[in-house]
Amino acid sequence: GKDAKTAAAHLTQGGEISRPEEMLEDEYLRRWLRARNWEVDVAARCIVSHAEWRVGMMPNGCIPAADIANELATEKTYLLGTDKDGRAVLLIQARKHGAWSRKLDELERYCCYLLDAAVAACDAARNPRRHIAVILDLTDMGMSNMDVQAVQALFKLLGAHYVERLGQMVM
Repeated sequence: GKDAKTAAAHLTQGGEISRPEEMLEDEYLRRWLRARNWEVDVAARCIVSHAEWRVGMMPNGCIPAADIANELATEKTYLLGTDKDGRAVLLIQARKHGAWSRKLDELERYCCYLLDAAVAACDAARNPRRHIAVILDLTDMGMSNMDVQAVQALFKLLGAHYVERLGQMVM
């Protein structure tokens, strides 16, 4: 219906899909259904809500680097390529995170930027679900690096907007 067409247009404008028809492809719908325990109505509402969020977060299809300049300057994350299963491997060095100096809204945009880059870097032939792998390096982490709000924000993003993308996490 109308909600589906609007959601598809928002997802296209927000850069998640390249054409509206992709929202109706099996893999896309299956990802949301799996994440919502195969409840069709719940998954549909979540897709519509996600599409509205996505177009608001990324009205031009991506997060501009200028919007996350402070986070990029920390050099705390690295996209290392793909593993043998085609998952993009993202390294996060917790010791380089400044819990007291960061701005939560910029950090959330930065996480979206990283997650989008990681999903795009996946080898679709070996990893059609485009799962990613995250290595969280806690070496030399101190109290000034601990950030419960940031962890909560990251898991909220994964659960609400990057559903079924985290294939593996190693700490």
